[in-house]
Amino acid sequence: MIKNNHKFFSWMGDCINGIYDMKLWNLFQIKYVEFERLQKSIMNSYYENRMLDKYKNVSISFLDATLNSMIYILSGLMIVAGNFTIGSAFAFITYVGYVVNPISFLIDIKYYFAEIKPSIKRFDNFMELPEEQDETLTTILRRDKEELPCANREKGNVETPILELCGIQFGYKTGNSVLKNINLIVYPGEKIAIIGENGSGKSTLLNLLFGFYQPDRGCIKIQGIPVSKFGIKNLREKISMVCQKPYLFKGTIEENININGKVSHDEVIDCCKKSGAIDFIEQLENKFDQFVGQNGAKLSGGEKQKLAVARALTKKADILILDEATSGFDKESNKEMIDLICKELKEQTIICVTHRYEELESIQKVYKLSKGELKLVMK
Repeated sequence: MIKNNHKFFSWMGDCINGIYDMKLWNLFQIKYVEFERLQKSIMNSYYENRMLDKYKNVSISFLDATLNSMIYILSGLMIVAGNFTIGSAFAFITYVGYVVNPISFLIDIKYYFAEIKPSIKRFDNFMELPEEQDETLTTILRRDKEELPCANREKGNVETPILELCGIQFGYKTGNSVLKNINLIVYPGEKIAIIGENGSGKSTLLNLLFGFYQPDRGCIKIQGIPVSKFGIKNLREKISMVCQKPYLFKGTIEENININGKVSHDEVIDCCKKSGAIDFIEQLENKFDQFVGQNGAKLSGGEKQKLAVARALTKKADILILDEATSGFDKESNKEMIDLICKELKEQTIICVTHRYEELESIQKVYKLSKGELKLVMK
């Protein structure tokens, strides 16, 4: 019953979130058939549970009737034999009743556990999930021993790199590496691009940079210091990211831009001007106090993307990562973003992950990720 309810409510949530595509593809008849099938499963489960209840009640009633009959018969026989008086027989029957009740409970206990077993199993699986923690001293010492030398730095450049990937190797399964010996050096103010086909490992590489995964081998350094020295939280303070599909929280535009509450309203306005978001915000009835709806449902894809860029700029991080950040932009807005990278953010270190080669005109270096290997293809 619990499993079928879980399937049904997951399906219901999926339908609500995908109502636009359901209308677009005329899926209502198909979804109605799915609804009937899921409802039938729930009703069958309900029927089975009701039958189990009936079986349980009948079993307990039968047990009680059988025990009581045996007790009365035994008491009657003992009275006839002269071993019991009528008073003793009633006392005996009363005491036996105290014994029968725990026996009935023992019969029910398996049924009670069967009801809560699925929930316990899911909770147990949840509790066994690994917890994200900052590096311990033991991990730091182990990692320090495994640090590999990074790729050669540019000749004549004595500046400390802002980001270094040193011999990074990672795989989701043992013996199957998604990334192989990745070496990358990024200097302050540099603007580089990472290109690659779908499935080449770009998202995995970004997840490693943000500490969502730990490399199997090698290390990541920020300003010459291994990430293991100052922890994941500090790492994320130094990197800001604009995702291809940013998530907007249910609140106002300003709350979604000034997401940590650390910047002033004037700074929010300045970041919106840089991202191009100010143009559509000024057209809204409530401007910065306009509610965006669930995950920005009241905004277009391009508008959400511009808010995400403005949000990233408010963080004032050392490194800005653009992961297909202009995917929702039109041609004019895309050009404005390129101008932003070239002019307004000329001192900002930027890593651009993209498929759109027209964005590369403002990029100093282009790396290609293919078959788990990162190679410099344009400089």
